[in-house]
Amino acid sequence: MTLRGYVFKSILLMVFLAGMASAGTFAQGDVLVAIGNSQVNVFTPTGTLVTTLNDTSGSTFTTGMVFDASGNLYVTNFSLGTVSQFDPNGNLLNSSFMAGGLSSPESILVNMAGNFYVTGPSAAQVNGYSAAGGSPTNTYNVQGGNGTGGTDWSDLAADQKTLLYDGEGTEILSYNLATQTQNAAFATGLPGSSVFEFRIIPGGAFSGDVLAADSSAAILLSSTGTVLQTYTLPGNQGGDFALNLDPNGTDFWTADYNSGNVWEVNISTGAIDAQFNSGAPGTTFGLVVAGQITAGGPPGTPEPATFGLFASGIVGLALWARRKRRTKA
Repeated sequence: MTLRGYVFKSILLMVFLAGMASAGTFAQGDVLVAIGNSQVNVFTPTGTLVTTLNDTSGSTFTTGMVFDASGNLYVTNFSLGTVSQFDPNGNLLNSSFMAGGLSSPESILVNMAGNFYVTGPSAAQVNGYSAAGGSPTNTYNVQGGNGTGGTDWSDLAADQKTLLYDGEGTEILSYNLATQTQNAAFATGLPGSSVFEFRIIPGGAFSGDVLAADSSAAILLSSTGTVLQTYTLPGNQGGDFALNLDPNGTDFWTADYNSGNVWEVNISTGAIDAQFNSGAPGTTFGLVVAGQITAGGPPGTPEPATFGLFASGIVGLALWARRKRRTKA
């Protein structure tokens, strides 16, 4: 193959990969906020509204969300006991992707195998689902968290078996999915009136630590459950509820359901890097970021720059191969 052929094919591959990185409604870093009335607002990281998704379920409250490895989005319909599925372009695939065994579903997770765990405040249980959705494949009976007595929000550790969860009280509990036994509590006596959504940080300087929306403020917990840092959120009205990690690895996003305010916060410094309003005060009950990073689930979508570097590497490899051929000649 000629050098021109190598370069031409490499450029085509680069364009193709760049298209993959930018395809679909959900751009890397976009913030999706569940606002109720079966709707999810999609914002750019600076707060510009991109579009509004509607799963047509009519659910008064929409809450937890997660992306699978293919970029499909799943949204819990708290009021109806169902989970909806959207494709990577934001098209509704199924408003009842999961519709069995659910009681006020609030949190949804996906593990490395593509299977799901769903929890909610109305029952002291965790429901497991296959990648095909439908009815539960497993039900785990756990200790109810103080507060609602249920399981409310949850997150899966990298070991694929340790599930942390809360009951909208002042503690985060732990359960072993593999042995189906209760672990020692992860954290107790947390400072806010109610701890809501939280995330285990999967890597970097804070690997294994936990970020939590704790009603009056967001907090950082060590891997052993000790409060390390408290984040002040300007305009928070006591309902810091939704929280998720930014794919940049240095920030997290959190939202107050009372005001609808949404903040991007630097984990190290506590600086507010962005702030906007969801447009739905009183019903802002969930948040996820496109390209999400999680401890227990599939990795997020690579940054577009990653694709560019990969393609550039292919071009360089082609040039190297061409030089080697000339040397041999």
